[in-house]
Amino acid sequence: MSAGSYSAATKTARAKDPKTSARTWAYIHGLIRVRLENGLFTVLDATNLRLKDRESVLKQVPEGVLVQYVVVDRDLDEKLKDRGWRSEDLILKHHKAFRLCERGVLNADNRGNVIVVDARR
Repeated sequence: MSAGSYSAATKTARAKDPKTSARTWAYIHGLIRVRLENGLFTVLDATNLRLKDRESVLKQVPEGVLVQYVVVDRDLDEKLKDRGWRSEDLILKHHKAFRLCERGVLNADNRGNVIVVDARR
């Protein structure tokens, strides 16, 4: 997936309209599926904090294809310090959401085709 198409798609996926967001994620999932079915290396750069979001992506992966979770996180104080346009509430919400799913992510969601790279400092 090109950086341009991914960027445009993810901006649309964050839209306030749930129908727009759902259509965009369906498009992204379709791209993932087609690329992997054709043997193309594919990266999805998304937080996927909720198990159901990770599972919806994993459903697109053909059998026998390896998935890699790359865990990237920083100290809460650092995130708050350089949050830019993001509200403090948003930072706290995402921080708490990650802590709730952290064990599942680090255990590869108990999937045999998922490996985890913990890239935290």
